[in-house]
Amino acid sequence: MFDNEYFFLTSARSVIITLTTFSILLIATEVSAKVDAQAERYPQIITADYIEQIGREKIEDTLNEQGEMRNFEIELARTVSDLRAPIGKLTYRVVLGKGIHYGGLTPASVQIIVDGRLFRTVSCFFTVHVFDTILVAAHDLRLETTVNENDFVLQEREIFSSTEVFMIDPTPIIGKVPVRIIKAGYPVTERLFQNPVAIETGMPVMIVARFNGVSVRTEGIALQRGRVGGYIKVKNVNTSKVLRAKVIDEKTVEVV
Repeated sequence: MFDNEYFFLTSARSVIITLTTFSILLIATEVSAKVDAQAERYPQIITADYIEQIGREKIEDTLNEQGEMRNFEIELARTVSDLRAPIGKLTYRVVLGKGIHYGGLTPASVQIIVDGRLFRTVSCFFTVHVFDTILVAAHDLRLETTVNENDFVLQEREIFSSTEVFMIDPTPIIGKVPVRIIKAGYPVTERLFQNPVAIETGMPVMIVARFNGVSVRTEGIALQRGRVGGYIKVKNVNTSKVLRAKVIDEKTVEVV
């Protein structure tokens, strides 16, 4: 009885193995046939490296055309695959879409054209790193603290904007104060600084007004703190009238 069961199990196992092997061979044959058919229909191979090169060259050319003279690196962010194409003359066109994003993803659509007709578009994604030697904070710069040359150093840093204008000379901001806390190593621009407070609330000021070439002066009281070039409310001591005036210096405001 046991011999019969063993024979049955062995036979069944042999049949299963045979059917599995046959199925695998059949699938492999079908896949091979499809590969052969595809190779016959699309015999030209465009490698992933070449597609990447085309996209990279377009970004380089665009940066040069835009006058970008700083050091830059172009890094492939997402890999692409080899591509097959039919027989015919191959040409390529690359579209950058919304342009180059410094420090972010820059998509490059590589259009593959066969005999003048668009065959396929491959999307390549690059990260563009641009570097420049710029002025950065030498240490943390705090609010309402006037700055001097020792507060800044020149360093090579990555730039994250194609339009932002960074500084190499601190002269225009010497004596000014940060508009917010600036951390050590942060790139410096003029918009990050403002004039220090020149007039505090309650301070006596000289109010100047000019009419038809005639200058009139009167005493006043500042109702707000203000910076040179900014506007504050002041009160005329003689008339108690509240006026809006521009801060000229720490003692003078002008009604304009």
